[in-house]
Amino acid sequence: MRNRVLQVTLPVCAAIFITCVWLADASPPTLNPPAGSVALSGRFGPRIGIRAADLPLTINQAGSYYLAENVTTTGGGITIAADDVELDLMGHTLCGGTSDGIFASGTRKNIVIKNGTLSDWSGDGVDAFNASNSQFEGLRVFGNSGVGLRTGDGAVVSACTAESNESHGIEGKTTSTFTKCTARLNSGDGFVGSSHNSFRQCAASSNTGAGMRFGFSATVSGCSASSNGAEGFSGHESNVFGCFARNNGGSGFSVGSNSVVHNCGASFDGGDGIAGSFHVTVVGCTAAANGGDGIDIAGDCTVVGNTCGQNGTAGIGAGIHASAASFGDNRIEGNNVTRNDIGIDVDGAGNLIIRNSASGNTSGNFSLASGNHYGQIVSNPGSGFTNSNSWANFEY
Repeated sequence: MRNRVLQVTLPVCAAIFITCVWLADASPPTLNPPAGSVALSGRFGPRIGIRAADLPLTINQAGSYYLAENVTTTGGGITIAADDVELDLMGHTLCGGTSDGIFASGTRKNIVIKNGTLSDWSGDGVDAFNASNSQFEGLRVFGNSGVGLRTGDGAVVSACTAESNESHGIEGKTTSTFTKCTARLNSGDGFVGSSHNSFRQCAASSNTGAGMRFGFSATVSGCSASSNGAEGFSGHESNVFGCFARNNGGSGFSVGSNSVVHNCGASFDGGDGIAGSFHVTVVGCTAAANGGDGIDIAGDCTVVGNTCGQNGTAGIGAGIHASAASFGDNRIEGNNVTRNDIGIDVDGAGNLIIRNSASGNTSGNFSLASGNHYGQIVSNPGSGFTNSNSWANFEY
């Protein structure tokens, strides 16, 4: 079937008239909703129904549209070629088909796509990568050959699920917010962000790549990543808090320079629990039973108040490891490291190690290179002990 182009004209007069012009086809669109459907009031005016017979369809006028029925096609999907378009799938499924299920062509803005399922398209489920300031809500995208859902700059994405797509689950550009979304069983990464993204209460599991990959200045809160093939969380210069990573193939958290990781947990990951670079702060986290180190840092970092136990399951691993031999200036304070291969392992000089406790680490509780600054290491102080050195480290 040849592609149809839907045009909606609203003349200036006392009443509002809707004119539909169908190019290259004599069949008119269905403008009336099916029996029992919701009212015809949409975000951008009176709503226009789309049925299976209308596909492939190009929308080139602003307005509100809805999918009036489940659609299965071997042809093309819906192309949005205008700004200020709302497309409500009304809980229906748009199953394809060649190319993308829904595609925003050109440089678009103010697109709303919501409430439905897109599956089995040869391209992406939804490709709105060049649509800025847009919203995506309540979408289920699965079994597509490309990315499940692609969004543009400044997108707001909520309650969307991407499953079993052959590329990434959900991918977004800069300054976008993702809330209560799920990505699982995708052949790429679960989530792929850019800079200045916000991820809140999202879950990524069993993806072939990383669970969640983000760029600079991201905020990631209350999210989980489990059983992904690569890292659970991977990003740069970001704030990650209240998140948990478990049983990922790589490190639970892999964060670049200038990042903050706090009140997070990492367990049973194949790499390190938390792997940081330079100028990283790790506070109040738990890292347990990871293949590598519990926490691994480079230089100029602060590691305070963490609990690290039973790390090194895939080789020699420390509870906390300052692994950059040529860099120092780390502050390692008030941590509890137990039953790792090494408790606290510091390879370089010029670090400060104070007020830590270590117990049951099989290859030593403290392994500190020369040239470091550390509080007295008090061994097996016994019951009822007193100590006048407020900077002391303890092993027992």
